[in-house]
Amino acid sequence: MKKASLTVHAAMRLKERCHLSLDDVKCLLDSGATVQVSAQRAAQLTHRLFFSSIDDAWFVAVQDINDGGVLTTLPLEYFINLHGPVPAAYRKRARRLATDIAKMRAAVQKRLDRPQAGKVLGALGGDAKENEKPTPAQTWRLSVCLTSGDTVTYKNLSRTLVTFGDPEKWTRDHPIHVWFRQLLTEKNIPVTRIRSVVACHGRISCLADCLMENLILTESEIAEMKY
Repeated sequence: MKKASLTVHAAMRLKERCHLSLDDVKCLLDSGATVQVSAQRAAQLTHRLFFSSIDDAWFVAVQDINDGGVLTTLPLEYFINLHGPVPAAYRKRARRLATDIAKMRAAVQKRLDRPQAGKVLGALGGDAKENEKPTPAQTWRLSVCLTSGDTVTYKNLSRTLVTFGDPEKWTRDHPIHVWFRQLLTEKNIPVTRIRSVVACHGRISCLADCLMENLILTESEIAEMKY
C-alpha cells in the first residue's frame, strides 16, 4: 500500500474528532502501528484501528487499499455501531503499537545528538522535513523493543542480508524468518519479552512485527506469550 494521504474531508473529520495531528496519524498508518479490523473488498477499502494517547481513545481510519488515501476517520464507538464489535485484543494491540512508536521517538530524541535525531525522527513522523526512499538491494538494521515488568528497553540487532530485500517482501514464506529466529537465539533474547521489532534504513524506519507474527515458537514460548 502507498503512503497515507488524507482527503480534505478526512482532515476535517480528524480535526473535529481527534487531537492527533495529520502527521501523527500518517506516521501511525505508514509505520504499521495500526490494526486492520475489516475490509470492504468491493470498494477496495480497509478499516485500520489506531490509538490516540492524547485522547485516550481509539479511532478507525477508512483507507483506500490502492492509493493509500484516507477517506475519513471514525471514533471507535461510531464504527462499532456501523460494523459491529471490535475485539479487545485488537484494541490492546493498537494501543501497544502507538505506545511503542511514541517511546521510540522519545528514546531517539534523548540518546542522539539533535541533528542525527532529526534524521531518525523524520522516519517516525518527527520533525524532519523530508524522508528518503531506500534504494533497492540494501540491508535493514533491526532492533527490538523489550519489556521486563514495567521496564522497557531497546536493543540493536544485526543488519539483514541484501538478498532479503525490503520489509514489505517479508511474507510468511520468506527465508528471513528462519534467519531471524537464529539471530534471537544467538543474541540470547527471550521471544516472550519482545513487544515489537523495528527495521531502519537511512532515514526510513518502520515496524516489522511480521517477523514476530511468522516466528516459529516452541510450546513453552507459546504458553508464556500474553495476548
